[in-house]
Amino acid sequence: MQSNLLNRLLQGLFEQDAGMEELARFGLPLDNGMQFLTAVLDYPEPDDKGKRAYDYLLLSEWGKERGFRAYLTETPDRKLVLILEAESADALMEQANQYKSFYWQNSNAGADFFSGLPYKGLIGISKSYFTAKERAPSPQLQRQERAYYPIDWEVQLINQLRLNQEEVALRILGELKKKNIARHLSDGENRRAVSLVMETLLRVGSDMGMEIAPVRSEFRSVLMSEDIGWPWEYMANFIHLICKQSALDRSEAAKETERALVAYVDEHYCDPCLSQQELADIFHISRSMVSKVFKKTAKINFLDYLHLLRVQKAKKLFEEGETDVMKVAEKTGYTSEITFKRAFLRIESVTPRKYIKKLKSSQ
Repeated sequence: MQSNLLNRLLQGLFEQDAGMEELARFGLPLDNGMQFLTAVLDYPEPDDKGKRAYDYLLLSEWGKERGFRAYLTETPDRKLVLILEAESADALMEQANQYKSFYWQNSNAGADFFSGLPYKGLIGISKSYFTAKERAPSPQLQRQERAYYPIDWEVQLINQLRLNQEEVALRILGELKKKNIARHLSDGENRRAVSLVMETLLRVGSDMGMEIAPVRSEFRSVLMSEDIGWPWEYMANFIHLICKQSALDRSEAAKETERALVAYVDEHYCDPCLSQQELADIFHISRSMVSKVFKKTAKINFLDYLHLLRVQKAKKLFEEGETDVMKVAEKTGYTSEITFKRAFLRIESVTPRKYIKKLKSSQ
């Protein structure tokens, strides 16, 4: 019954007073004073009920987790329709964009996602629904050339951006531009092509913590241009910014790893199991990278740094009155007295026993 009521709302077949009572009775607490936005999922294979059912559950659960006031229904022409309710039009637009990004990331049904405009009141549901349908390609256009953006190209683009491979990402963008321009797309389908690619870039930028709201707003203005090359140029510039941010993140992450690595050794140097391999495993880096970190930060290699800390600790124990060389060796991370003696002699130019004797003679 809920589905029938929602479909009546989509068609504008709604009687105010009786309709409100009917909605409440069937668990649809819609508020006539709120803003509404409708989005349509248009499937390339409308007879595939399984994909629509999967998307219905996927979007329902995701919306519930975020506390969105959202309702899903299937129309007689086998489209999935999402109805969003919020206090402001801006909130609805943001929710619709979040739904679209989530959907493209998590569904393989291949449906096109078209959002309508926000309108106030229950009558706004049908208004928004018809604006969403107007944005969908007509059946005639569906038989013509469509935007070229296969999923494997999107995956490649995302991976190259995350790896900070700006040159490769720009090459992929250039190929997408070439293929879509060669198809002589209609104005609407051309805008759809660049919008699909831009959504990918915005998603990656958002994952990196970039402020994407102003970029999204600016790109809407770019889309209004009659110059079909401008949106592609804008995306190329945005790729540069993404890779710049990625390089900065990697640099900061590297510095944090360096600090954490040295701090870990400073705290655990008395552990006899401490080694380059253990550090590499803990911090998920290579052994050679461990060595590079110490050469960069301490100006000596890892083993020299480790021996230096242990010998300094051993000296402190001797100064506190400990005279058992093997016991001090074990307390400072050595399992062999010979190895301890060699390290001590190399750093202090004197054996542990002579160091103890020197301490006694100076007292």
